[in-house]
Amino acid sequence: MLTREKKIKRKLQEIILAQRLTDQRSEKITQENPERDSGTIRQKTKESILETYLNYVYYGNHSYGIQSAAQNYFHTTAKTLTPLQSAILASLPQSPSTHNPLTKPDAIIGYREIYPKNKTIKIYPHISSPYQKTITNNIAKEPLTIQSPKKCLQDIQKRLSRNAPYTTGRKDRVLCRMYTNGYINVNELQKALVETSHTSIYESTNKIISPHFVFWVQKFLQTSTVFSNYHIDKDILSQ
Repeated sequence: MLTREKKIKRKLQEIILAQRLTDQRSEKITQENPERDSGTIRQKTKESILETYLNYVYYGNHSYGIQSAAQNYFHTTAKTLTPLQSAILASLPQSPSTHNPLTKPDAIIGYREIYPKNKTIKIYPHISSPYQKTITNNIAKEPLTIQSPKKCLQDIQKRLSRNAPYTTGRKDRVLCRMYTNGYINVNELQKALVETSHTSIYESTNKIISPHFVFWVQKFLQTSTVFSNYHIDKDILSQ
């Protein structure tokens, strides 16, 4: 319904579409909860829209929805995701191909650069290497100090650059936002940074030859009134 062009017209269309979606959800929730006050209805409307977004947005790696992404990338469920895993997944929807942690970890995970024998080598926190263990141990031993929420990313980069220059990834930005908004404390933030070194990111075993077409057919079958009386098995559609 919306193009990618950056024009005022498109922005206005986006605002109108967002308002219509909000009004529709608000009306439905009001009908289901007539005794609730306007503040509660407004909050439940936001939660409903966010829930829909999380269940349908594409995370790459043949993963539509947060549950599918958690299973494919980390072999776990959405409910049991750690702050680090959540930060990685939250970094993907904007551009799943460009920010693919499997093929292009620079943008998402971050990296260090070392220069043995006049060569430049990138060290990724989640990929084992002869240098990674020492760096990780040093992070775990010394407490992380955040001067202020606004300097969170700067403090992380400074702390992680002591052994080798560190370039932050999108997951570091998300972790800082989680810390700034009070979802995690500084100890949980440090734990997430240490956890990066022993977190495995898996490639989906669900190999689909034409994923976009398959998911389009799947969505059509699930939403079409013609097939409303039939149970649609997602696993069969993916084979």
